[in-house]
Amino acid sequence: MRIEKLSNNKLKVIFSIKELEKENIDYQSFMAGSTNCENILSNLLYIAKNELDFDTKNCSIEIETFEITHGNFMITITKFEDNIKKIKAKRKQGNIKNNSCIYEFSNLNNYHNFIDFLEKKNNNLLVKIKNNSEIIKFCEKYLLIINGSTFSENEVIFFNTTITEFANFKSNSQTLILKLKESLSI
Repeated sequence: MRIEKLSNNKLKVIFSIKELEKENIDYQSFMAGSTNCENILSNLLYIAKNELDFDTKNCSIEIETFEITHGNFMITITKFEDNIKKIKAKRKQGNIKNNSCIYEFSNLNNYHNFIDFLEKKNNNLLVKIKNNSEIIKFCEKYLLIINGSTFSENEVIFFNTTITEFANFKSNSQTLILKLKESLSI
């Protein structure tokens, strides 16, 4: 884990999923903000205060989490000195409810395993995904492009907690989706 002070009000932390696993935290728990995750963030803030003179006492903080490469993450912590202690957390992950998104499968077998799992556990969601998505091969990976559709709140929750076992979220960028479709035969 690497902690870097970018400014008096901003920290950057880079770590891997393997480091989380040592703390008995899996990807889903981390992205959902489990209690163990909160403990790690508290420890990070303690280290930042003692080693980097980054004190968040009487400050609001914003925590943003990004997956930067497969299995590696970056957290930015920004403090706002407004004498009100509150924490705002953002996690970058896909949202199939109202917009398009791209998920990357490392191989076709993972995609088929995902489809098989949905077929057994939530066939209605599988039908919606099949009717509103495309799978393409790009740079030896398989991209599932899901076009915006009407998904129920329960379907979104089920999808988001399931897909992470099989694929990685890549983007919600409509521009990227259009460029991929333009440059590849789908």
